[in-house]
Amino acid sequence: MINPYESVPSYYENGRGVFESINIAEFFDERLPGQGTQLMPTDPFLRAAIREVCIRLTDPKNLTEKLREIKRPKKTDLLLGRFAFM
Repeated sequence: MINPYESVPSYYENGRGVFESINIAEFFDERLPGQGTQLMPTDPFLRAAIREVCIRLTDPKNLTEKLREIKRPKKTDLLLGRFAFM
């Protein structure tokens, strides 16, 4: 078993685990601040938008259909932290 949820990705450090992509990205940003490239945006609205996209994409109910629902965001939407869904 990769982790208790039987999924990847997983990261282990000193016998403790962090699971799922978004959690691992946030973990490294918080664990190693100022070192290397930041994985998540600093703007809270953009961080929330990324979390929303991840939640929608990881819904096990028909992932392919979810991918088709996403509209390509306009540059202004990205700057304002908005993602457009049908």
